[in-house]
Amino acid sequence: MKTIFPLRTKSSNAYHIITIVLLFIYNLTTAQLNVRANQSALPALPNSSLKIDPTKGYLVSEIKDKVYYVTDGIYQMMFIVTSEGVVAVDAPPSIGANILRAIKEATDLPVKYVLYSHSHPDHIGAASLYPADAQYISSVESANELKKHNEAKNQLPFGVFVGGKPVPAPTKTFKESLTLTVGKRIIKILHTGQTAHSADDLIVFLPKEKIVMAVDIVFPGWVPFEQVAYAQNIDGYLDLHNYLLQLDFDTLVAGHWSKLGNRQDVMDNKNYISDIISGLQEAFAKVDFGSTVAKTDHGNINLLMETYFDAVAKFTSEKVELKWKDKLSGTDVWTYSHARKLLSFVRESGVAMPMTNK
Repeated sequence: MKTIFPLRTKSSNAYHIITIVLLFIYNLTTAQLNVRANQSALPALPNSSLKIDPTKGYLVSEIKDKVYYVTDGIYQMMFIVTSEGVVAVDAPPSIGANILRAIKEATDLPVKYVLYSHSHPDHIGAASLYPADAQYISSVESANELKKHNEAKNQLPFGVFVGGKPVPAPTKTFKESLTLTVGKRIIKILHTGQTAHSADDLIVFLPKEKIVMAVDIVFPGWVPFEQVAYAQNIDGYLDLHNYLLQLDFDTLVAGHWSKLGNRQDVMDNKNYISDIISGLQEAFAKVDFGSTVAKTDHGNINLLMETYFDAVAKFTSEKVELKWKDKLSGTDVWTYSHARKLLSFVRESGVAMPMTNK
């Protein structure tokens, strides 16, 4: 697999984690291509990624006014340098100790605050590397999720595929929103109040700098990760786009891949997903159930339904891929997967299956 991601870092642990994540992504991609008749993937668009020095293993870049982001090409985190210390947002294990190296490049001040964007381990699983006396902040919902995972028995360790280490429990939680003032820096921690990608997806908003961080929703330059980035609630996922667009921001830290995003990336992702939903509605109206499954073993109900749903998703994905292939990278890899994820969402909205040819 040709990749722009670094395979060598100063940390052997980071190398191991990155290798696991790359293999995980590669296997998912291969599986998706197999579903799409073993077609060859289109090359990524020229403006969809940034190059990262493989000898260093990460990129740290100032966004604006001592607000930085760090990426290894797969994950992103953000940190803010204030007069009172550093505010860090997330700690992806794939970046690992390089987070501290990146912060050291910008300041000698210690990390005083740690914000969790949400409770998933691939974004906060390395948070134990921050100082024990830092204040760890999350929503009540995320704190409950972390407590459940950290205390789980007879299950795989929390975040086993990225290390499986417990994440420090939040020392401060909030229910609706929180404004954090550190030095002269104002940091708004917001959420929509409903499930979207996870149980609770926080939005870190810097109103003065016009920077927003929202993770696992938009993948700048790319279609979302498979199955609509594993969104738990499609209504909430769509609403989160609208919520973001109501904020006055110029720069989006999205949590994944190498590029920063902007308002256009949010609009593109919203429109891309909307096109899939519209395509599914059209497919349900035009793909006839009877003729589609005519040559299928009618004694196998599961196979009948799979044959029909596959045809509906293919009808949709082929139409959407044609429109978006020159705008977003990866359309040919995961549009079918998104269509399958959204298929039940559209069906539950009251779309009927045509049973005869029209």
